[in-house]
Amino acid sequence: MNRRLIKEKADSLLLTVKPQFIRILMIMMLVNIIPSLLNTGNGVFSVLIDLVLLLAFLTFGHGIIVSSLKIVRNQGDTLEDQDAFVGFKKYKELFFTYFISNMFVLAVTWVIAIGAIVLVIILFGSGVGINNLVSMFTSNSIDVNSMMGYSAFPILTFIILLTMLLIVIASVVTSTIVFAMPYLYQQYGLTGIQALKESYKLIKGHIWELIVLQLSFFHWILLETILASVLVTLLAIPFIGTIIASVLVGMFGIYTYQPKLYLSLAIFFEELAYQRYESGVENFDEVE
Repeated sequence: MNRRLIKEKADSLLLTVKPQFIRILMIMMLVNIIPSLLNTGNGVFSVLIDLVLLLAFLTFGHGIIVSSLKIVRNQGDTLEDQDAFVGFKKYKELFFTYFISNMFVLAVTWVIAIGAIVLVIILFGSGVGINNLVSMFTSNSIDVNSMMGYSAFPILTFIILLTMLLIVIASVVTSTIVFAMPYLYQQYGLTGIQALKESYKLIKGHIWELIVLQLSFFHWILLETILASVLVTLLAIPFIGTIIASVLVGMFGIYTYQPKLYLSLAIFFEELAYQRYESGVENFDEVE
């Protein structure tokens, strides 16, 4: 798929609907600040509150899916403020799909993390494993008894960095696999495990294309992250400073790259869906 054409189409669609789309995103951004307002600090009670809020807001982001698909399907004139709250209004219908999506990403990432930790334990518990690892990268061997000394530090650092890299890669790839789940629900009514299976079939062979499309906005995301760090430092007022920083950073993203990013993702899905379902097959399990 042509990344440039997708982004150009997103720009074209935004010409007439951008003000209303921004309005919806602003509403959603302000509502999303509520969990931070209700954060009670540390302790078991705080953890429970955070968990409840996490579950309560699990489907809230669906408003972006609804709004962006309306625009891509040339229904931008039907955009309304209420679209921001679709995730709440259809919470019961959406919950299982979003829960499965998040749990899938979390489970795979944790499996990779635990596997990497086990590997580290095995390597550090086996002189042969350690010596082989060192020989592979340095063409030298070391005394296992000295692993807790200075000579072990570069190897340990390498293993930690490699573990972190594997976790990031696993998270990105699994997030890509579940990418289409909310779109499939909105367009075809697929939910839960069925949506997960169909999302995988839909995205298979296009994972790298989607990752590259998202990476094309990385400079904006990086700038947003830097801005957040600077604002939190400057607005060193407990609670109030964090809220103000969150609003300002949110506005930065909404008025710069987010509308184009969300529309680009919706266009990407629509192109994949058109290629796969243009035959009119209604039983998704039968689509090859």
